[in-house]
Amino acid sequence: MKPIPMPEKPLSPSAPMPPEQQASLTRYVMRRQLSLSLSVATVFILLLVGLPLFNLYAPQIANQTVYGLTLTWLFLGVIFYPITIALSIYFVRNSDRIEAECARWQAPELPGKPNSGVNSVDEGSQR
Repeated sequence: MKPIPMPEKPLSPSAPMPPEQQASLTRYVMRRQLSLSLSVATVFILLLVGLPLFNLYAPQIANQTVYGLTLTWLFLGVIFYPITIALSIYFVRNSDRIEAECARWQAPELPGKPNSGVNSVDEGSQR
C-alpha cells in the first residue's frame, strides 16, 4: 500500500485555513482512518474465517486436548477475546493518533504555548 501524502500546511499558523485545505485535510484523515479500519478488519476476519477452515483442513490438530479443552474450544473460549481486545486497543490508539496529528497540524500556535489549540491529547500520555 502506498503512503498517503500529507496536505500542504497553511502559510501562516494564525491565518484561517482556506476551504480547499480543509477539504484536503479531511480527505487525508478519512483515507488514513479507512486504511486503519481495513487493516484491523482484515485481521479480525482472517481469524474468524480461519478457525472453521483450520477445523476443516486440520481436524487432528484442532481436536487435540490442552488443559481439558480441544484447541478449537480453547481458541474460541479463551484466546479469541484477548486478541479482539488487543485489536480494539490498537485501533483506538491509532485512530486517536491520526486525529491528534490532524489537530496539531490544523491548530494555530500561540506565542509561548505551542499547539495550545490541541487539548484532546496529552503529549505526555502518547504511547
